[in-house]
Amino acid sequence: MSVGTGDVLTLQIRRDGLAREIRVRPAMVETSDRFGNISRLPRLGIVRPPEAVVDVGPAEALMWGVRDTWGIVKTIARTLRQVVMGDRSIAEMGGPVRTAQIAGQQASLGWVSAAAFMAFFSVNLGFINLLPIPMLDGGHLLLYGIEALRQRPLAERVQHWAFMSGFAALMSLMAVLTWHDFNTVGLWSSLAALLG
Repeated sequence: MSVGTGDVLTLQIRRDGLAREIRVRPAMVETSDRFGNISRLPRLGIVRPPEAVVDVGPAEALMWGVRDTWGIVKTIARTLRQVVMGDRSIAEMGGPVRTAQIAGQQASLGWVSAAAFMAFFSVNLGFINLLPIPMLDGGHLLLYGIEALRQRPLAERVQHWAFMSGFAALMSLMAVLTWHDFNTVGLWSSLAALLG
């Protein structure tokens, strides 16, 4: 079941020592933060407690780092699958303009928020870079794997077309995301007001 799209979820709860499962459908709620960013999030009425900074030792810090990194990877993979399957709009993804805007906003909230965003952004870049798309490292690894199976290199023309198609796909995605970014930050409405 999808998380973050308002689909039915199965929750396992324990009450008075008895375990049971319940099925619920979270409401999709639009929220706006103090910067004016609008997000569509599922809500069950359960609220996360405020964040706290706790000192831990090196071993525990490593454990939390691995756990948080894995959680970010799962979230990114789930979100990409939801966008591809049509459960989420591509407008919910962010391009370079939106990334710069959010980076500035997180930095204004303090070093903890800034560090958390940098960690999320770094894991995000690493994950995307390993996707099997030509022009990315994952695409190179895919072609190397094909060459290893064939036990001979791919024709130069095939490699050329693979890289050109990957480049075209990435630039098209970047153009679409940048268009949505400009809409999110209000550029198009400002231009329309200025010209109209």
